Amino acid sequence: MAGLVKKVQVEVTSLLQMTQIGAVEDAAPAQLILVAPRCVPAPVQRNDPTRVKLSPATVVLCSNKLRTTGLVGLAVSLNPHERLKVLYSKILATLQTMPQDAAYRKYTEQLVNERFGHVEAETDVDTLEKKINCGQIEEVIFQAECELALSRKMSEWKPWEPLTEEPPPNQWKWPI
Repeated sequence: MAGLVKKVQVEVTSLLQMTQIGAVEDAAPAQLILVAPRCVPAPVQRNDPTRVKLSPATVVLCSNKLRTTGLVGLAVSLNPHERLKVLYSKILATLQTMPQDAAYRKYTEQLVNERFGHVEAETDVDTLEKKINCGQIEEVIFQAECELALSRKMSEWKPWEPLTEEPPPNQWKWPI
């Protein structure tokens, strides 16, 4: 949580917006905690009498407007871009340990580089979900975590190496 908290100049345009954003009522004004949703409300005119200016406030920068994913056991990610960048970097590093002609490396590297490019180019989570087209961003994070585990196992298993013994002659014939 400490990585998410940053001191910034905050300008809340109305008391209504303050409650929509999620201000903590019992916090001291200098330490007001605001939870910023994905979509920032439209600005109010400069001469609006309800406009309130808060000097350095502690703001929790949460790039997610969701409270739940609707999927059992899958929590909302507070910083999906950072999480995906870390996961994709680790996957690519693991793939570098494999031979360049290994089928798993070629196709996984292609997919991960494509998604990594989307993550770096797109700042809006909803648009990123549409570009990747694999469900909610939390599902994409889960897929990346599983892919990282698999890539590490593939490096350990070395499926690109020749077999240590000959397979049975009828291995691929079914029914026997």
